[in-house]
Amino acid sequence: MSHPVMQEEENTISTAQMRYLYKIYQISLTKPEVLSADIARKLKVTKPSVVKMLAVLSEKNLIFKKRYGKISITDAGIQVAHEYECRIKKMMSLIPKMGLPLSEQEVLDSAFVLADTLPEKVWEPVE
Repeated sequence: MSHPVMQEEENTISTAQMRYLYKIYQISLTKPEVLSADIARKLKVTKPSVVKMLAVLSEKNLIFKKRYGKISITDAGIQVAHEYECRIKKMMSLIPKMGLPLSEQEVLDSAFVLADTLPEKVWEPVE
């Protein structure tokens, strides 16, 4: 169920890029167009950092950004972000079963780390 954008070597999405894309996806669920300031505020990063990352995500055709304007996520971006969200949700359901003394925030943080670092084969459907 892996999206081609996530697998192609020349089009690999870094952890940082995925975090930005996922945040844009989350914001876009409540707003059709996202502002750079929204992303900077939610990720607690600088606006110049957001601008640089938007250029990268736009190059990968995951978002569309109007010059000095609003950002919208492309269908490919939605697909990649949704798959990432599924990975996070899966990890969030599994981590508590480990019996570790983690807060909800620590479970969420751990789910992100695992979604970012586990090998691709973990996410492939079992046949």
